Amino acid sequence: MTNRIKQWCLLLIAMITIPMVANAYPVEINGIYYNLINKVKEAEVTKNPYSYSENLEIPDKVVYENTEYTVTGIEKEAFSNNFNLYSVTIPNTITTIKMWTFNNCKNLTSISIPKSITIIEDEAFSLCNALKSVHISDLEAWCNIKFSNINSNPLYFAHHLFLNGEEIKDLVIPNNITSLNDNIFIGCSGLNSITIPNSITNIGDRVFLGCSGITSLVIPNSVKIIGEGSFASCRGLSSLDIPNSVTSIGEGAFADCTGLISLNFPNSLTSIENGTFSYCSSLTSFIIPNSVTNIGERAFANCSALTTINIPNTLTSIGDEAFSFCNALTSVNITDIEAWCNISFGYNTSNPLCFAHRLFLNGEEVKELVIPSTVTHLGGYVFSGFSGLRSITIPNSVTTIDYRAFENCTGISSIIIPNSVTSINFCAFAGCTGLTSIIIPNSVTKIESYAFSGCSALSSITIPNNLYNIESNVFENCTSLTTINIPDGVAYIGPYSFRNCSKLNRIIIGSGIYSISSSAFASCPELTDVYCYAKNVPGTSSDAFDGSYIEYATLHVPEESISDYSVKIPWKYFKNVESLKDSDPTGILNYNLNSNKKNIYYDMLGAQLPKPKKGVNIINGRKMVMK
Repeated sequence: MTNRIKQWCLLLIAMITIPMVANAYPVEINGIYYNLINKVKEAEVTKNPYSYSENLEIPDKVVYENTEYTVTGIEKEAFSNNFNLYSVTIPNTITTIKMWTFNNCKNLTSISIPKSITIIEDEAFSLCNALKSVHISDLEAWCNIKFSNINSNPLYFAHHLFLNGEEIKDLVIPNNITSLNDNIFIGCSGLNSITIPNSITNIGDRVFLGCSGITSLVIPNSVKIIGEGSFASCRGLSSLDIPNSVTSIGEGAFADCTGLISLNFPNSLTSIENGTFSYCSSLTSFIIPNSVTNIGERAFANCSALTTINIPNTLTSIGDEAFSFCNALTSVNITDIEAWCNISFGYNTSNPLCFAHRLFLNGEEVKELVIPSTVTHLGGYVFSGFSGLRSITIPNSVTTIDYRAFENCTGISSIIIPNSVTSINFCAFAGCTGLTSIIIPNSVTKIESYAFSGCSALSSITIPNNLYNIESNVFENCTSLTTINIPDGVAYIGPYSFRNCSKLNRIIIGSGIYSISSSAFASCPELTDVYCYAKNVPGTSSDAFDGSYIEYATLHVPEESISDYSVKIPWKYFKNVESLKDSDPTGILNYNLNSNKKNIYYDMLGAQLPKPKKGVNIINGRKMVMK
């Protein structure tokens, strides 16, 4: 037999045997369409080409051409987009409701789920917004259903569960249930109370999400795991005791429990996950146990009634925005400054001090802060927003002051940074509006952007000789600065470095300057004199002095460089260009030599010195550079 003849024979056999497996097209029996599987005598409900309507009761058996079929399935999307379907009764012979089965049945109000159902797939009831009731005959069987997602459970839309015709208000979970499956009672706002038996060890994800009628909850000691979103939006819940058996609470587990006033954590808990208690807007206080080492992102975000927070010394990290919008906070309580300094804070409003502004150590408010000598690094946000702070003592052990470490500490008036510090990072002291002076030692080789931005009371600052680059916006909006002395070591002045220093009248720039960026000294309207010791004209952005009225100011430069400055933008726009030898940037007009001393020393700001320092000095009335 040739291959071609064999292929035709196989095709013929296949065509003959098709009816033994399933009918070639759906058949209609009493208004319902089925796919019939002849081989096993089973029927599957399928789409009605004209749409199903009103109240549909699916039988457990059907007869077609004198053959009985057991109805065992409903085809995927079988009732999808049936707008005139009001109620459906499903027989006990069906075990699975497939994905999209009742999708967008927008007028479906009631559904009967038999105890035979074990799986309801993705989006089975999505957009069934008119659902009012779900009917079951066996609570244990319901608890054993596996729901693929929130839209697979009709309770998410119906909100009311009926057992043998009677609505369940006070739910008692059967004793032989050991785990509550994901999404099992999601959206059941008709519940008033829950009794969870000691047989339960695991409460799955979103189990009681949206059960807003629950007013009380007792979690038994058998429970070890509380899943993600498991009690989220249980807005009637007013108090909560979590037993010590619980070792894990999932993300958002109690989020949006707006009625929750009091809360007790278990000593067994090691982490408070992302968003766990976010939007618990009635929660006023709680104690985090010493077992906890981590607080996740947005864990307590929008807890708008929270007034106090107790931080254990075991805590090592607090995630991004953990306390965002906790605007009622007035105090943060700790027991160990070193432990607090070692916490890793995430980005933005992770530190409760951003809102509380007051820190209490063992019950006593901290105003004069002494950092322990065991601390080597002041991390990001560590004291951000601590406006109750009046002074800081930083030990010689500290090498780095990290981003936003003291941002908006508005009560600090002065800071001494020790010689051990090498780096002051982004926004480290930004917004410290009470700060009037700061001495930055020569050990500092890096000052990042915005480090002192908005320090509006800062009238004097010493920039270290070892600084090579003044980064962008470092001293922006320091509106009380009158004089700036940039040492010879600085080669680059970044964009907006001194923008809006509105009282600045004198700028002294050392000989090492190579580049001045855009708007570096913009909007300094009181500027009268700029002293630049660089013999080679530094590369300077044309808008470096925008809004500073340099057409009324005087530029002082090395005599041999006057002609070069006079033709370069923006330097040529100064009203006058004069030789440095004819000007005195210190403002010292008269001085008397002390006959008992060989020399008298002044710094470039006119302050008398016991001995010359590295950089530019005034010695016996003459400017000299000490190496």
